[in-house]
Amino acid sequence: NLQEQKTLIEEAIIEIKNEDSRNINYEEMFDLIFSCPPYWNTEDYNRLYNENIAGSLSDIKTYRQFLGELGIIIDKCYRALKPNGFAVFVVNDFRRHGVYIPFHLDTMLLFRQAGFKYHDIIICHSKTNIPIKIGLHIAHHYMVKEH
Repeated sequence: NLQEQKTLIEEAIIEIKNEDSRNINYEEMFDLIFSCPPYWNTEDYNRLYNENIAGSLSDIKTYRQFLGELGIIIDKCYRALKPNGFAVFVVNDFRRHGVYIPFHLDTMLLFRQAGFKYHDIIICHSKTNIPIKIGLHIAHHYMVKEH
């Protein structure tokens, strides 16, 4: 019933963590993990946010190394979720030097390797292509919901 849902929301303890996910070491603490991870070699987040963070994911030189670091994060997310919790990552495919990179698929495979079970994939389609960098366009985003 609506009143019960409202009471649950009012009594919920909401804690937002904003830190390098590679440094977290939580065990079965969260009901939900939501992330829009950086894209490999697409945007300079240090420059964008006027920060100097050594080892930023967006600075990694090869896609294979980037996926390796993202895999570490996803493994930690798996351990940090409570049983029956959810992880939602918003990702987008992209092109690098004319080569199509299926980032949503690579991310889903990393989730599977960590032990997650697929729950949903939601494709959000944009009516226009919004340029985020010369040669790169967003046509749609994937929301990968893992359980």
